[in-house]
Amino acid sequence: KDEAWVYYDVYDDGVTVSLVVAAASKLGVGADVVLDMFGAFFLEYLKLHDMDRLLHIMGDNLRSFLYNLDYLHAHLADTFKSASFPHFRLEDVTDGSDAFLLHYTSTRGPLLAPFVKGLVCAISTELYKTEADIRVETNDTGAVFH
Repeated sequence: KDEAWVYYDVYDDGVTVSLVVAAASKLGVGADVVLDMFGAFFLEYLKLHDMDRLLHIMGDNLRSFLYNLDYLHAHLADTFKSASFPHFRLEDVTDGSDAFLLHYTSTRGPLLAPFVKGLVCAISTELYKTEADIRVETNDTGAVFH
């Protein structure tokens, strides 16, 4: 297929799930591990296609970057009309630390939560030179990242 066509195509979730299951089987790991790895790889994919420049203007730190994710997804929805983008909401933790909760809501439920975790960790490391310590609690509509 033409690379531009593949680049702008939106794939059915069944295709993604099939690929993840096949990769997990081949690697001998769980699907969540493959999705986490794919999330980390996705940043490399964005860099390969010069889309990471947009990421650099989304905030001076991970918190502001995550706060702006919904704005990025709204912009992308203009190009990828049939895509289903998740919603993110930040919540401060009241323990006096810099910690926060990232609420992730998706029409897919928690299916891609490990992908989000891998991507957020990669962005934290690559863009902001800080390690993200993330715990994930899934629910029916998505996940909460600590």
